[in-house]
Amino acid sequence: MDARDPEVSITTRRQLLDRLRSGPATVETLAARAGVTPNAIRRHLAVLEAAGQVERAGEVRPGTAGKPPLLYALTERGQAGFSRAYPPVLSALVATLSERLPPDGLRDVFDAAGQRLAPAPSAPVADRAAVAVAVLESLGARVGTSTSGGYTQITGAACPLAETVRHCPDSCEIVRALLARATGGVVRTDCEHGDQPRCRFTLV
Repeated sequence: MDARDPEVSITTRRQLLDRLRSGPATVETLAARAGVTPNAIRRHLAVLEAAGQVERAGEVRPGTAGKPPLLYALTERGQAGFSRAYPPVLSALVATLSERLPPDGLRDVFDAAGQRLAPAPSAPVADRAAVAVAVLESLGARVGTSTSGGYTQITGAACPLAETVRHCPDSCEIVRALLARATGGVVRTDCEHGDQPRCRFTLV
């Protein structure tokens, strides 16, 4: 199993998140469940931590000598990713805001909401693309990456906010601002709208 394969990475991270719904677990426990090496699990956990989905939740006290293993747990964001209530609520809220605010005011609100969703990284992000992919996956997106002209483009097979974006294309600004804050850099949006919206963000 090649952890460098994007499809393998996506599947493994989803397995980790699903396993952590049952409670905190160690790297070794997660590795045994996913069928990959502990080092591979550590790499996936680092990406999920950077995306705000997983956090360290203490240590196991085995009663033996040596450094006790760390426990990892889902954050509130990680837990929220499994809820099905958010899409209809968000769509209703965006529709109401778009009826009551001018376009510039609406984009300002979306920008502020996106920044609030992601805390600023405490240190420079080494792999901005991996963090951006993990953030979009946490929203339910299936994405891939490509590089052109020195920039990395994140492209989705579909849009996780499709229902909202169909009626209010500017709501993509929420995700753009979220990615910019999570990765600590500039993010440009060139998403496809219409009946079948697709994400397309460029890390500048």
